[in-house]
Amino acid sequence: MSRGRAGSGRAAWRKEQAKDPFFQRAKAEGYRARSAYKLLGLDEKFKLLRPGQTVVDLGAAPGSWAQVAARAVGRWGRVVAVDLQPIEPLPGVLTLQADICAPETADRIRALLEHQTGSRRIEVRAQRGPATEVATRRLEPPIAPASRLQPAEAAGLTEISAAPAGTAQRDEAAPPPAAVQTSDTAGQVADALRADTASPAAGALPPGAPSPPPLARTGVADLVLSDAAPTSTGVKLADRLRSVGLAECALMLATRILKPGGAFACKVLRGSDFDAFVAQTKRHFRQVRVNVPPATRQESSEAYVIGLDFRGSGAPAPREAEPTE
Repeated sequence: MSRGRAGSGRAAWRKEQAKDPFFQRAKAEGYRARSAYKLLGLDEKFKLLRPGQTVVDLGAAPGSWAQVAARAVGRWGRVVAVDLQPIEPLPGVLTLQADICAPETADRIRALLEHQTGSRRIEVRAQRGPATEVATRRLEPPIAPASRLQPAEAAGLTEISAAPAGTAQRDEAAPPPAAVQTSDTAGQVADALRADTASPAAGALPPGAPSPPPLARTGVADLVLSDAAPTSTGVKLADRLRSVGLAECALMLATRILKPGGAFACKVLRGSDFDAFVAQTKRHFRQVRVNVPPATRQESSEAYVIGLDFRGSGAPAPREAEPTE
């Protein structure tokens, strides 16, 4: 494609965006992309977000879903935004630059959240007569904005880099850059993640005692979100297959970090593998729904698969009937 044709395509995209009411509303209300209203629509219907939750947002760039989540969970909640691309700092949000299809990403998210939970203490002072007793107790602190963190802390917690191995970026804020490539092995990585289940530490249980479900032992998140999208190739079949592969990565990562009873919301392009992905999600969640929020573009084939009440078991349940919208 020549520069002239590429430039005219971008100009047409900007003109279309200017007419989009959700795009204009996002600018007026301070959201980084119109996709914020998709999450708001899903939350209105399924009540996904609550104060004090721990939320992990996959494929988070430029950060509009993380913004919605941070406002909803409040001062005592925690939000981790994960993307292959760098994310500009957001108040109340930790960012992790990583590939959601990489097997080690779940452990990095878990380590990040566990560090936040267990490393800080506050002093509680109680007056007892003329003397002052100082006691310390563990609390889950609010996430400090990146601007308040010391340089070393910011480097260690708010921005963690990983070598790119694929793409998982939001697609509403800007036209997809041609230079970014999508991992063609998302399905293979998802298969590897399915087999990667942590086992209990040796000697942790009395002899003969049954092992607890490893997911229940290591769950750190109440809600996992994914609005990730592969870079468009212009070939519908290829784009839909890549979308399902990316969604499988998100699902497998979610099963490794969710607490029992947690929830999952994931974007998928409808295609031949869509129903199979929905059925796969039902094996891990007691309730599964499919929804197209009002902010979705009319010409889009995307839908959101919502998993509620995570089973928290290493052994998925048998397949059940397909959900209705």
